[in-house]
Amino acid sequence: EEGEEEDDDDQMLADLGMTPRGHNMPPANSHTILVIDNSASMKQRDVKNTDKRAPADAPLMRRCDALTATLTQHFFEAQQIDGANRLDLISCVRMEEGQAKVLCALTPFPEARAQLLAPPSSAQGGQATLKAGPRGEGFYLAVLEKVYGLGVAARKKIVQNACTTVLFFSDGRPSDPMERVVVAAGHSVTRRREADYATWISDSLIPKACDHVWNLWLALGADRRRLQFHCVGFGNSPGDFDVLRRLASRIPDGAGHFNNTRLDLYQLQSSIVSFSTSLTSTRTATASTKRRRELRTVHMKQFESRFTKYYKAKIYESPEPGLFGARATQIGEVDVEIADGAFESGGERNVFMMRFLRRTELFQTVPDAQGRQQQFKTFEAEASEEWVVKEDKHAKISDNNDLEFHDKSLVTQRTAAVLAEKFNELCEEKSLSVPKVKYLDAFLLVTTQPTRRQFFAERKLETTFQKWNTNNGTVVKSVRPAPPPPPPPAGADADGWSAVGGARRPGGDASWAGSAEYPAEEWELT
Repeated sequence: EEGEEEDDDDQMLADLGMTPRGHNMPPANSHTILVIDNSASMKQRDVKNTDKRAPADAPLMRRCDALTATLTQHFFEAQQIDGANRLDLISCVRMEEGQAKVLCALTPFPEARAQLLAPPSSAQGGQATLKAGPRGEGFYLAVLEKVYGLGVAARKKIVQNACTTVLFFSDGRPSDPMERVVVAAGHSVTRRREADYATWISDSLIPKACDHVWNLWLALGADRRRLQFHCVGFGNSPGDFDVLRRLASRIPDGAGHFNNTRLDLYQLQSSIVSFSTSLTSTRTATASTKRRRELRTVHMKQFESRFTKYYKAKIYESPEPGLFGARATQIGEVDVEIADGAFESGGERNVFMMRFLRRTELFQTVPDAQGRQQQFKTFEAEASEEWVVKEDKHAKISDNNDLEFHDKSLVTQRTAAVLAEKFNELCEEKSLSVPKVKYLDAFLLVTTQPTRRQFFAERKLETTFQKWNTNNGTVVKSVRPAPPPPPPPAGADADGWSAVGGARRPGGDASWAGSAEYPAEEWELT
């Protein structure tokens, strides 16, 4: 019976015009379906080039060029850095000329990346590339039929708990033709008035489109761990993306996502980064039982007291908050020594002890308001001051990949620090009795002598640590023993609670802000 189901899935692939994946291939760890709008509207040159590395007077970009460049850097390159390999499958459907063209189906990531990013003139890529020129109209229903077929066909090609992740990208409303309304035997008419078309979209197209998504959800076990559906609307008119909103909202349990990205390159990059990061997190959480990249050879919990000196190591500060994809800025050179053995290992990095060989001060010279050159101290460390440095635990692909890996971590930490400061300010404004949140300043350290290595570096904290969340974002709940209940105060309900400012607390006056028995963080939100 199982063999018959696999044959049915292979037949579905054949119906899509694609060659079934070989039965002797091991099951894959993930399946990503890219739906790319390549209709004529994608030719429009109206995207602001707000990339931080672009000049202030950079010309407007075509929508298709902005999308291709963003997918190249922030999806394909990012996924390669995050460990995507032949056990990660890519399917791609292009929406153009009123058709849904399957460019690749259940193709291993390396081959799919090479094919989809090939130039249109390439004999290998031909028209099966993301760089083919936009043309014609974009029909949603035809595309969603293909997405359903690809999702179902992949069920026996991926491990049981692996996730199928869909990115449905469009820059406007669907162009599907209205169904013909039969008025007499052998005759039909097609209404073309705008009001009628809007009604048809609402009453006919949206329900049918949602049915395709719902059926895929059911086919994959109605399980958010097995299906994530991301819709991205690329345009400045939110009303153009009602269909995408409905598609995302049709899938329950937080498995559907919608993002309206304006015609702005930085916003588009942020949206694709968010999708790629979500894909990596889902893949790691659902299919991480297999080792994805070869690990570096390292002395773990050995030779921690033996140090190697590194002279003139370059030290870099983080890019600005939110600038994912930007490179760190060098602020100077330092002399340090790093332990030969790692004292700890996390999900992505090995952790070593580092000490400065001498007192270190770094300065930056900038002009003041009158144009006079002024020096500002940008970095300071004492001799023998202890830091911790973290190195990618996986085998090196290239120096650029290692740099991008650390740059992302730096930007993430700096962005989190800015958000933490805003959180602290809001708490002070509202007179909330909560602990302040602060992040350490982090740097990139690159050594060249005696060996070239790259580290994420930050000062060492002497304290007791409590891990509150996993690398995948799961919150670790801390449970305190329940104290004995106090006698119910006047005005309390049957459970001994009284309402204060949208929260419930053990009985008392409205100025209560926590105590040893009932700390403020144990309030129960209602």
